Amino acid sequence: MVVWLNLVVEAFRIALSQAQSERDVLDIFKFNKNIFDRLEKDAPDDFAILMADFKAARETFKKGTA
Repeated sequence: MVVWLNLVVEAFRIALSQAQSERDVLDIFKFNKNIFDRLEKDAPDDFAILMADFKAARETFKKGTA
């Protein structure tokens, strides 16, 4: 993985750990869509892993287990 990819993945994992609601999770994605588009193009495997992290975070809030 390229250095910038490591930074992106770690930064978003930190952001997800700080999310307080499902809306926060959705906003993290929405406000950084351009980065996710680039990640999907340059590193589809890492993109898929990060999207799974987003899905898990979102589900946590939907189920009320956060």
